[in-house]
Amino acid sequence: MGVKEYKGLIGYDIVVDHRYICFVGRSLTICDKELNLVCRFSDMKNYGWADFINDNLLVACSTGLTYKIYDISQQKCLQTYIAHKRGYTSYEQPLLDREKRVVYNSCHTNTYDKREFTVLDLDAGAFRYIDFPYQMVPGGVRRLDQDGNFLCACRELVPEGEKRRGITKILTLKDDRFEFREFQPPLYSHIDCYTEDFLVTSKSELIWLNNEKRVQLNLPEQHRGYLKTNAYAYLKESRQLFLAYSECVCGFDLATNTCAFFYPEKYISDVQMIGNDLFIGTWEKTIVLPLEF
Repeated sequence: MGVKEYKGLIGYDIVVDHRYICFVGRSLTICDKELNLVCRFSDMKNYGWADFINDNLLVACSTGLTYKIYDISQQKCLQTYIAHKRGYTSYEQPLLDREKRVVYNSCHTNTYDKREFTVLDLDAGAFRYIDFPYQMVPGGVRRLDQDGNFLCACRELVPEGEKRRGITKILTLKDDRFEFREFQPPLYSHIDCYTEDFLVTSKSELIWLNNEKRVQLNLPEQHRGYLKTNAYAYLKESRQLFLAYSECVCGFDLATNTCAFFYPEKYISDVQMIGNDLFIGTWEKTIVLPLEF
């Protein structure tokens, strides 16, 4: 079986559950694993993110901080929650903690003069707002640590001569308090990929978290585009890492630090591994490539 293209199946973000696949685009398109259409939701403007609460419920968020919970079997919206503060927006991806049933997000005013974190309790339907008084910009790379605390990358502008330079740190939100992890030497690049084992920066530098060893990934000569945030597929057992760039997907063998896979395509937004198939989401279509390992 060769490459398949599904035109019109837009995948800004591809979210996978054990039963369904959700394609986040101008609408939310829910398919089964054979890509048969299950349902579609389009009752919200500017979908920015979605994730599965369980095998039947889906939570989505707009850039304007409206959240909706959808029931897939009933094909309807169950709840709508709107963050009460007007004038705030978010272009970052929230994070769902399925065990606690809460959604973390960071937002800011249009002028970036005020920043805060929002925590939405899905069961209570209540928001908690945590002021972020630091001169830093929280990024879109986020995950939970082994204790269930919320982590994300952030950028701090520090004086360097007559100019200012951005330094990347890791923020931990623990009991509504912020803690920060700095790298030595300082990390100046953005973090675009954050797994439990390593980080990957915007300059395609991989940093192992256990010892902070830094490895420059060897990009092929035909590589084009910039690294997309949170758009990766990591196969831990085989140590294969697929990274989505805006104009190609590169697959790396982390044991040898070589690029073993390359696929050029325009307008790439996300990449996911589902079974032995590599899904590439773009602004125009979804591409499915069967791979052999």
